[in-house]
Amino acid sequence: MCGDLILGMIDPNSVKQKTGYNDKITDSGINAFRFKPARYIMKKFHLYDNDYKKNYNQKLKDTYFLTHDTDFCMKQSTNVVQIVSDPKMHYKFANRFAKHYSHRPNVLREAYKHIKKTSNFVDDYASSLTEWQQAFKFERQYNITDIFKKSFVERTVEYFKTDNYDWAKSIYDEWYIRNQSIW
Repeated sequence: MCGDLILGMIDPNSVKQKTGYNDKITDSGINAFRFKPARYIMKKFHLYDNDYKKNYNQKLKDTYFLTHDTDFCMKQSTNVVQIVSDPKMHYKFANRFAKHYSHRPNVLREAYKHIKKTSNFVDDYASSLTEWQQAFKFERQYNITDIFKKSFVERTVEYFKTDNYDWAKSIYDEWYIRNQSIW
């Protein structure tokens, strides 16, 4: 649900310019940038044991990074977990995910390993988002329901206390244009 966008907006040091041919497919990029590996490897949290996660978290203390590890986030009061308070938007995010990864069926199969398979991917993914948000409450939640409102950039910059508004706006504006066809 746009964690890459948020991280890209709030921390210019989390990314590097895409250059040349890259034979490795990465899930973690924003616009013309790729995230530095240390900022996204925990998206695949299931590949690492608890000791590795603890050391990783200490190494990146006071630095934002992406993870999908609910248990880890529950134990860390400094983590910010993004939510979407409008359940109707869960379907839009699920549809966006399915369209975004339609050319990479392995990503959709991997996602299906973590959600109930009942009807079709978009419905199932949307239901999983709703159920996850109902099941877990975090100390620091950032609601992105207003992601398509002009005030989103200002609110994001303020919430994360970043002083690079121009950078955040440029990342958001390009993302917004690129994502219109998906929504």
